[in-house]
Amino acid sequence: MSNVTTREDDEMVLKWLRYRYHGFTTASIAKVHGFRCARVRTATNRVKDDDIKYSQEPRTEVQAAYW
Repeated sequence: MSNVTTREDDEMVLKWLRYRYHGFTTASIAKVHGFRCARVRTATNRVKDDDIKYSQEPRTEVQAAYW
């Protein structure tokens, strides 16, 4: 993934989010997809953090939808 995201990049992050939701570790996700653990963790945490930040819902409700 580069600084400019593509549809493919977005689809990959969505896969990673689903894996994390189902209990997979960032290390196991990274290994399968050929990325570093930090990249998977950073990308998925950014989505979660932005969802919490910009959502009109209570933080605990948004957080419950993640891992």
